[in-house]
Amino acid sequence: MKKQRNDSYEQLAAIAAKYYGDRNCCTVIATAKACKVSYGKAFNACKREGRRTGHGTKPKVYLLAMASLGYFAGDIQSPLIGRTIGKAERYLPKKGTFLIHVRGHVAAYVDGKLHDWSSAEHSGKPRRHRITAIRKVTPLTDEDKSTAARFISKKYPDQPTPRLLVLKH
Repeated sequence: MKKQRNDSYEQLAAIAAKYYGDRNCCTVIATAKACKVSYGKAFNACKREGRRTGHGTKPKVYLLAMASLGYFAGDIQSPLIGRTIGKAERYLPKKGTFLIHVRGHVAAYVDGKLHDWSSAEHSGKPRRHRITAIRKVTPLTDEDKSTAARFISKKYPDQPTPRLLVLKH
């Protein structure tokens, strides 16, 4: 069984800066937390899908990176869309993994805790950034990988798919 990582947001941000010279890495940190992997694994998965170090990225890139790590993040309909991150911290289920999107940013919400600089715990008060989308993260089976690749390509047709998902035998 593979080891699951439990690094805090602060630890991941420090690793990003010290060992990878990375900034603007909210997608990598969110991917690492949601997929329960190290920063390095998430960084390399995003890089393989086209992310440049020190730059933000489009959703298609980290969705493909998550799929290559064995996870799928599907959109959910929620009354929290249009509300603030502070509301999401209070009202999302205490069990489960979610990606919370605001304009130009993404944060991981894992088992009742928001892992991001925008969390009330990190900043001292709930942030007022408006949520644009929420995605529920679930593990993929090998059979689901091709379906996930088709879904991602259909949802983001204007962006080329840098790499197809490869089934591992």
